[in-house]
Amino acid sequence: MIMPTQNNPERKIQTGQSQLTPIDILMIGRDPIAWLLGKAESNMILLAHADDGVIWGKVSSGDEKQFLFPALSLFSQVPFRSQTLQMARLFNAQQEIFLWRMDEGKWLARVLHDGTGERCLFLDEAQVLWGTRVAETHAGFSLMEDGEQRLHHAVPLALADRGWEKNRRPLRLQVRHYLEADDNGWLQIADSRLVQVKKEE
Repeated sequence: MIMPTQNNPERKIQTGQSQLTPIDILMIGRDPIAWLLGKAESNMILLAHADDGVIWGKVSSGDEKQFLFPALSLFSQVPFRSQTLQMARLFNAQQEIFLWRMDEGKWLARVLHDGTGERCLFLDEAQVLWGTRVAETHAGFSLMEDGEQRLHHAVPLALADRGWEKNRRPLRLQVRHYLEADDNGWLQIADSRLVQVKKEE
């Protein structure tokens, strides 16, 4: 689903604020998906990895939050369930909630929130996602095809097929890397989070 990162001469180190909040096992409990939904904000994007595949989703808008997934008629995605879940990232422009399995039935998480907390240095990079053509769009998800093998995934974006070039992949997953200096003063990546999924024009 994610292609190797292209060289990006425009990426630069920026200054901001970020706050990291660790979440322990007791706070999450035995139902990690219910805990994640309780922390979610409207329209956040979900990217999860399970034993049997990768899962795209998003959070509904309105008072009663729920996870939304591609319709079966669009794409037969693996189900989002705690029994097979390994990790999940729920994100928007302001924050990411990262949940991962530590052991059978035991979960840890952390929240990275921008615009508050300590001063930080960060840089953004755009990872290239599969998709050279929009096969179909339905209810806010687009089924992407890629190359001769027709690799598929359904991203949580409503996209129009405008005759993309055969080898052009305009979908990007924006990743933010937070930097800190080591003992010798060299900057290194201390943590990373997902920011958004977008289409480059």
